Amino acid sequence: MPETTPLIKAALNLRAGAGFDVYDLLECLEYVSEHNEYDLINMSFGVVSGYECEQIERLKFLCNKIKNQGTIIVAAYDNTGAISYPAYFESVIGVDSSPKVNKRYEYEFVMNSCVNIRGYGKNQKVAWVKPDYTIIEGNSFSCANISNAVSYTHLTLPTNREV
Repeated sequence: MPETTPLIKAALNLRAGAGFDVYDLLECLEYVSEHNEYDLINMSFGVVSGYECEQIERLKFLCNKIKNQGTIIVAAYDNTGAISYPAYFESVIGVDSSPKVNKRYEYEFVMNSCVNIRGYGKNQKVAWVKPDYTIIEGNSFSCANISNAVSYTHLTLPTNREV
């Protein structure tokens, strides 16, 4: 049987209802930093205060390392407006939602703020488990829309080296 990566283990834990844990996230990011094969990471979630500084500092170190390896990291802020990690880190594109943004492909840059960009996080029909679809909103969905825009603009257009 092939080795199960930390990425697969974390996804299976979430699917089984085991929930999200900062230690799972750290293990996933360790794996990513060691294998350095990802162009973009979307984290439609965040860790809010309540964890010891040691875990937050480790999370910051790994995000910096991954960014320095050339991977773009996009992460959602907490829906309640709390500072959340890794979105708060300078090495990460931190995403929030905006009532001014009315379409999935629209966004607004934020100046002089820990939030970098705001996107469409209003009601959206998404695939679900039971029922098959649901209507939901939040920064996680705004983050996915922004990641889509980032992947298109930064990963599909030719670079200067390719022109």
